[in-house]
Amino acid sequence: MKADLEVTAEDVGKDFVADPKAADMKYKDKLVQVTGKVEKTEANPDEVAEITLTTGTSAPLKCGIQGLYREEVKKLQPGQKITLRGFLLQWSPETTLFGKKIEAYISISGCELGH
Repeated sequence: MKADLEVTAEDVGKDFVADPKAADMKYKDKLVQVTGKVEKTEANPDEVAEITLTTGTSAPLKCGIQGLYREEVKKLQPGQKITLRGFLLQWSPETTLFGKKIEAYISISGCELGH
């Protein structure tokens, strides 16, 4: 299936940091293909691997990967350029939870490594 939008992680970051409501309207309910550089990866105990892309802003782009792509995620290196596909880009502003600061981030659901 062809993506509705093809963008860079930097563009997504700038859009959401500048105007979260406008960015939400731009990306909502669209299959988005995002290309960017890996900031970090981590494997969670619940069998979800998380990829974080740098956006050039204070809000990185995060994507949870399940299933077949999980092994591919383990091979990714910081600085490596990759493409992700998914839906529902969501802005999560900086907040404090139980006295702990949680940094702002942008997330993609239904995420998979692009081809």
